[in-house]
Amino acid sequence: MASVPTAQHLDGVADLSGACTGSLGILVAEGPSLAQALPALADPGPRSKYIMVCTTGALRPLVAAGIAPDAVVLGVEEPDLEAILGQLPGRLLSSTTLFAPAVLESAASRWWSGPMRLTGEGGSDSAQFGSLGAGRAEERAHRLLRHIGCDPVALVGVDPLGLDGVWHVRGTALDSAWSAQLNPFTTLATLEWRLGMQRREFHDSAMRRVRAFVSADREAGLRVLDAGAGVVADATEMSISEVLLRHAVVRRPLPLPRRLLAPRIDIDVGPARQARSIVGLIVADSQFGGTGVPRHLDSEFGGRPVLVRTIERMASAQCIERIIVLTDAPDAMKDLIGNVRVRVPVEVEACTCPLRGPEWQSIAASRLWCDSLWGGGIGGATVFDEMLAPQAIADCLAARRIDGAMIIGADWPLVLIDGGAGIEDVATRFEAVGRRGVVFGDAPPGLSPCAAGVDALRSLAERGPGATVGAMAGLRGKWNYDLRSSPRWVVHAPFAARIATVRAIFDSPRSKLRMRRGLEPILPESGSAFPGWMEIIPALERQYAALPTFAPQHLLIELCTGRFANGSASPHRYGTIQRPPMTHALMERILEQLIDARDVVISFAGLGDPMRHQELPTFIRMAKNAGVRAVHVRTELLASSGVIGAMVDAGVDVVSVELHAACAHTYRDTMGFDRYEDALANVRRLLDLRRAAGGADIDLFGLPFVVPRMQRRSATVADLAGFWQEWGRLGTAVLEAPPIAFMGEEERATHDRLVDASNPLRSQRRELWRRMKILSDGLVPAAECDLLGSTAVATLERLGVLDAWREVVSRRRDIRRESGEGCIELRTRTP
Repeated sequence: MASVPTAQHLDGVADLSGACTGSLGILVAEGPSLAQALPALADPGPRSKYIMVCTTGALRPLVAAGIAPDAVVLGVEEPDLEAILGQLPGRLLSSTTLFAPAVLESAASRWWSGPMRLTGEGGSDSAQFGSLGAGRAEERAHRLLRHIGCDPVALVGVDPLGLDGVWHVRGTALDSAWSAQLNPFTTLATLEWRLGMQRREFHDSAMRRVRAFVSADREAGLRVLDAGAGVVADATEMSISEVLLRHAVVRRPLPLPRRLLAPRIDIDVGPARQARSIVGLIVADSQFGGTGVPRHLDSEFGGRPVLVRTIERMASAQCIERIIVLTDAPDAMKDLIGNVRVRVPVEVEACTCPLRGPEWQSIAASRLWCDSLWGGGIGGATVFDEMLAPQAIADCLAARRIDGAMIIGADWPLVLIDGGAGIEDVATRFEAVGRRGVVFGDAPPGLSPCAAGVDALRSLAERGPGATVGAMAGLRGKWNYDLRSSPRWVVHAPFAARIATVRAIFDSPRSKLRMRRGLEPILPESGSAFPGWMEIIPALERQYAALPTFAPQHLLIELCTGRFANGSASPHRYGTIQRPPMTHALMERILEQLIDARDVVISFAGLGDPMRHQELPTFIRMAKNAGVRAVHVRTELLASSGVIGAMVDAGVDVVSVELHAACAHTYRDTMGFDRYEDALANVRRLLDLRRAAGGADIDLFGLPFVVPRMQRRSATVADLAGFWQEWGRLGTAVLEAPPIAFMGEEERATHDRLVDASNPLRSQRRELWRRMKILSDGLVPAAECDLLGSTAVATLERLGVLDAWREVVSRRRDIRRESGEGCIELRTRTP
């Protein structure tokens, strides 16, 4: 329930006509040029001499800079108001008026506590409140500035889509939403490029409308100043500093709406509930978790087996009519469940085919790099792909003449029930779409369920192109978490939960320990009163920051310092750095200490190309034999076909290829030599060596995953479209920001004219708390960007991996306390 005002008691815009006549008006949108204007807009001197109206996209970057606009204008269609307006500082925005369409009044009032005016977009609403017209927020903001009499109007952040694919400034709500998907194989630059290219016509159309209202203003004798990118035709180009100096002279303040004195009414802002019930299905693999981690379902969580806790939790949802436990060990599951007492019948059924098909290894290899994210796996795999057994589930449902089910894993004891993309919310949406397809919530792994129809499950079971939940949802390249629109099959969790990066699945020893320490003290005796997301997520986040008990989940191991490249994309452009290569004995010492964690992955990468180390295939086999879940090699791929074949035969799971070009000329600039055709031939050779078990689609399930990479910099901007056209079809290609380096006490960053597209600091910090870098001589630097090893806190020649990891975590904590979270020592070198 929420208390909101009734629309008839709110002011509109009609009474504002001419209220600020003669004042400078500044329209602030979320385009990249806003970043350069923020210092001038934050200057308190001229702030009292102009009217600032911003779009919803620009609001968070302004707030982060301590700037309170006079008004915020919502577009007519803003489906994700919580992401846009939620968790903003009320004190800073206490005098900022939100202009919202009357049709969005109830939803906007839920998240906005400050002054509000309504606008009508047709019918009686227009007559009552006045109208700002239809269209995007920047068009409506411009109409507002002209309506209140501002002249001139300066445009900031009203930018076209650039060649680099960037169309918004850093720090928007979309950045926050994307931050929960970012990992070594899903970058901000990649998501922005994909979404920008898909929405190019949308952006071009928007800029045409901007040019139209600018032309109309000029014909009417009104002045328009382009204080952004300087590309708006018919507008006078002028820097924001000059705009303020010349035109910020007098300001007539924007009148605040009248104080709300009318009574407020209580309405249910949650989704309407459907009475129809649904079958709950728990996939109970008796031996392995979703990422291939060995685990047992009799492990206790809160004093009872985790499977029992999961059954109790699911049964507490009112929409669940019965629960089916689908398993490969029915007798053991019956003994384990015993006489569990819940309000619905619980049935144990043996699967008619293996729960884990031949494609399972590929899904696990995709998900291991981002197991605390619901999506973001290589090729778009999701946490639901980890646990779904589509053929077995489809057979089970068809045999019982059931058209769909609510599905969770047997080790998901904290799955949400209501109010956070939980079982009730997903069931309601599944009913609304006709109980077809796959519907899921986007809370962190283990908290949101998925519902699936039989036809969708059979399609997934074919394991052809698009046959994963992530691919069906468009995460392989179609849908990129755009806040302006989201598919009907995604049920949004509360925004704070949506951007959290925790894993609430009771599988690996690491995850079990975190859940026990964080949540067992607040678990109830029965599953019906389990804590909600507001208790679960903070409790788990505190455990992620605790001193580690296991080896790091991700090891970055440098094998050598030699590589062919010495161009602008090579770390050797800073000068020659040499270290002894990794020895067989040191590698053996490292690997023998990783077995207890059961969820460790390794990236062979670093200053040198690992393929120049002759023992790379041996090291890959050693890692697999030591229980490492997945191995990634980052290479220039300038080796013979025999060496490439030996690497694949050794069992490598992922190969990242540093191409950094789409033509020979750019390759020569970024790599420093003419071997572009050799690199292309080797990539194609590697693609031919991929294998997908059981006849599954090779592009989706073929191992090793091949990940072409390209640094997004001014030297490569002309190649971005060509690179994506060539490799984007794989669903694995990655664009990344130029790396930074720490050389002793000196930071070496690549100064580039392109807008920064590196992953947000929040995402980089998450990676740093799960990965450790090991140099080829055994030194362990605290700073991942450290190329020289000057920040080393341990050497693995004398110290164990876990002890070294604890030293790294302790040092990073000290750095954060002493220098803040933005210092270079707390940045990742690569995504």
